[in-house]
Amino acid sequence: MTIFKNKNQKGFTLIEAMVSMTVIVMAIIGPLGLIVNSVGQIRQERNRIAAAFLAEEIVENFRAYRDSFVLACKQVDYNYSSSEGIVESAICSFGGASPDATNVTKDILQNSGTNPRTIAWYLFLDKIDSRLEQGLYLDNDSFSTLTGIVHKGGCETLRYSSLYGSYNCSNGELTDFKRTTTISKVSESSLKVEVKVYYTPKRFIEVVDYIYER
Repeated sequence: MTIFKNKNQKGFTLIEAMVSMTVIVMAIIGPLGLIVNSVGQIRQERNRIAAAFLAEEIVENFRAYRDSFVLACKQVDYNYSSSEGIVESAICSFGGASPDATNVTKDILQNSGTNPRTIAWYLFLDKIDSRLEQGLYLDNDSFSTLTGIVHKGGCETLRYSSLYGSYNCSNGELTDFKRTTTISKVSESSLKVEVKVYYTPKRFIEVVDYIYER
């Protein structure tokens, strides 16, 4: 039997096959690299936005803490000395909304007078005085026990609780977020709050805001 070959028919050489495979692989790897890079950038941007919220959260918590004294001092009960009728102390106790320290000492009254809002402000200042100029590590539950927080307190790195959908100091998985807070007195009627939240080892969001006497 005679076999005839078509002289015009050509096959792929090994080199041509390898070049073709290289072109195909590059065509796949290029878009994949862009996708991976985009996913990384999206994650970083998401963490940056979350860090901004975590920083602002602390400022708002300090304002809410101040407001708890303002609410409690809508009703002020004064204690007078029996002999001279001079105000010796007072208690803020409106509607059971009192924070954890509502006893108004004579020293506070000497600074605040009898204005309920000013009394509330000095109660607030008295409560946080021992924490001024310190690096605080706080979560949402820290404000009612502010004077009892140990420096750094094991809360430099925040945890995320999927059960409650919130960041905190004690429950849940460790996250990439590290948050520090410093509060300092600007004047007798204003405080500066500085919050720094790291969302990568070298990237952070910093929020600086002020809290005033209401």
